[in-house]
Amino acid sequence: MKPFNKSTNTLIAICASSCLLISGCSSSDKSPSRNALSNQQQSPDIGVTQTEISGNVIKGAVKNADVYFYSLGDNGVSKTPFTNTKTDSNGAFSVTIPSSTLSDAVYVEVQAAADGSSQMICDAEICGSSSDGEDANGNGHIDFGELVNLSDDFRLSGAVTNFKNSENLSVSVTPISHLALQRAKRKGKLDADTINNEMNELAALLNLPATLSQLTAVDITRLPAGDPALDSIRYSLYSAAIAGYAHNHKLTLAAALKKIDEELFGPNGEVNRDLLLELLRLAQKSRREAGERK
Repeated sequence: MKPFNKSTNTLIAICASSCLLISGCSSSDKSPSRNALSNQQQSPDIGVTQTEISGNVIKGAVKNADVYFYSLGDNGVSKTPFTNTKTDSNGAFSVTIPSSTLSDAVYVEVQAAADGSSQMICDAEICGSSSDGEDANGNGHIDFGELVNLSDDFRLSGAVTNFKNSENLSVSVTPISHLALQRAKRKGKLDADTINNEMNELAALLNLPATLSQLTAVDITRLPAGDPALDSIRYSLYSAAIAGYAHNHKLTLAAALKKIDEELFGPNGEVNRDLLLELLRLAQKSRREAGERK
């Protein structure tokens, strides 16, 4: 591993190079797009009794997965979820949470369905062999845009924060949110400030908006018409890199996430430069795949 401190000029140069993930990116793209951020309807200083959460699970769009919501307290994540739902064919979900009775953050965990029906749309050049999903073109591989069957060890985590004064809130659960939540869990303090700090640290590393917890991820295999927000695409491309990493290292998605989680940061907070650059290159590959199929 070649470590370096996140405050060095080297890191700044690497993070700035992530702008190349989006063709035509310029300095004007550094502030988050209005369309990139979740649409929060807030009532300042007036607590609401419930909040409607509209969310999605993007590691490629994750279809027919179980989404569980847990309250957080002094002892960490509660043992049982207070509500749950499922993702649809686009990886989207919706649920209403009792805002007034919860702490300042809610832990979200996504799991593959027990009946083996959960799938992910491949958002990398190759996501596995034909036995791993639906090989629509019959070339022996699960390619970009084809369906991958998720193993029962598949997990992603995220959090809902800043909801106390919000009647409606959008949330994306992604590999990036998962890495942030797992880091916060290891530090033994799961509250809104700690979670947001971990999200902000990853945002700085990946040249994403500081308001990462409010950023909406998109399915890069089926980009919406019009002009999708560049920050949302960039966010999603880093999530796509995980599938490419899993394929290159012959790992399941769950094992790849665990390996990245363990190796991206050293014990003193130093960044694994080689791993970061590998993820950047894989994200660039997914950008090319998305561009060729647009």
